[in-house]
Amino acid sequence: MSQAWLGKTKLIRSLGAGVAAGITATMMIISFAGPNLLLRLENASLDARFIMRGPIPADPAVVLVAIDEESVQEVGRWPWPRDIQARVIDGIGQDHPKVIGLDIIYAEPESRAARLVMEDLLTALNGSAVSPQLRARLQGKLNQFDTDRRLADSIASVGTVVLAMPFVVPETGTSANPGRAVTGTES
Repeated sequence: MSQAWLGKTKLIRSLGAGVAAGITATMMIISFAGPNLLLRLENASLDARFIMRGPIPADPAVVLVAIDEESVQEVGRWPWPRDIQARVIDGIGQDHPKVIGLDIIYAEPESRAARLVMEDLLTALNGSAVSPQLRARLQGKLNQFDTDRRLADSIASVGTVVLAMPFVVPETGTSANPGRAVTGTES
């Protein structure tokens, strides 16, 4: 087979130049079309692969606990207070699951007006002649309103809870500090 190409160097060079020109032209068209063309092709390919694979039934050992409309009607609007979320985690934890994944990001402490009032009251009473029993009772009420602590205790007691973590990619061309997220809303 290699003998068929012997002596045809002009044809081989022309063929090589044509293939190189075709590849270059294709790459230029793709680069001018932008990444959207490649993204659309990838998405179409992924759709086709899922259709060819067919549906895969969920493992019966996996249980999804979702906050749906019925839950919101029963408990109240979302986000629920963290002590209620702690009770949900405790309830699920009673079945000893291998892992509980929470797709919730707790970015800041829960603000509860009752807790803030109790903290202000205890601060105002600091140094005054208040009975130790009243001070202890007020402190107990303050602890009851500390829903963040209640949630943390629940997560710790179950022991197999995995929390969500935000994944922030810095904007192109910025040099974000590792400890500081760039959200794109900064100017």
